[in-house]
Amino acid sequence: MKRVLFGIIVFFTFVNTAQAVTYFYSGEEFVQVFGDYDTTMSVTGSITTSSPIPPNSVDFDISTIATQWSFSDGVQTIDNLNGVFHNAPDFAPKVQTDAAGNITSALITVAIAPLATVVNELDSLIGIFPGFGDQALKDGVCTSVIAGACTGYGFGVNDAVSNTEGSWTVFASAEAIPSLSIWALFLLILLLGILVYKHSCLARQ
Repeated sequence: MKRVLFGIIVFFTFVNTAQAVTYFYSGEEFVQVFGDYDTTMSVTGSITTSSPIPPNSVDFDISTIATQWSFSDGVQTIDNLNGVFHNAPDFAPKVQTDAAGNITSALITVAIAPLATVVNELDSLIGIFPGFGDQALKDGVCTSVIAGACTGYGFGVNDAVSNTEGSWTVFASAEAIPSLSIWALFLLILLLGILVYKHSCLARQ
């Protein structure tokens, strides 16, 4: 039994914890609008990651750790349930952070799935572009495709833009989320086997 207790202690030393962090975005109001949009609207949203974005990151691909995300432009909401991160090279989600891990700039474009893959298909998307601002597009016509993904759109129907990029804030880290490494999972199975064996031996005595 002492060995079993020792094994349980060792098991818990192999348990990893990951801190979920949520980053909130607040964009500037649109200055050029068409169709359903107006100048009182702006892009807002959030991204929750399985672990903090590393400090001093440059072009960090946030899709590798994003577990939940949602963006709204006042007309449509695109999230991880109905949308995708745009995967074209010039649209892939990348962020910059300062020494404290705060997002200082981001290139993030999300689109309602499925993403257009041929010219003249329609896409609805929300984009945040460093040094430019935010862009919203509903049912935009794809005008060009590169590497199987739409990279150009016709504007002027239902779309809006802002002149400057908004700001990001970090929500306090959520409670630690336990996760098991391969070794911890193996050890857990082994410990359960030992306990069952011990119990069966005692039952036969």
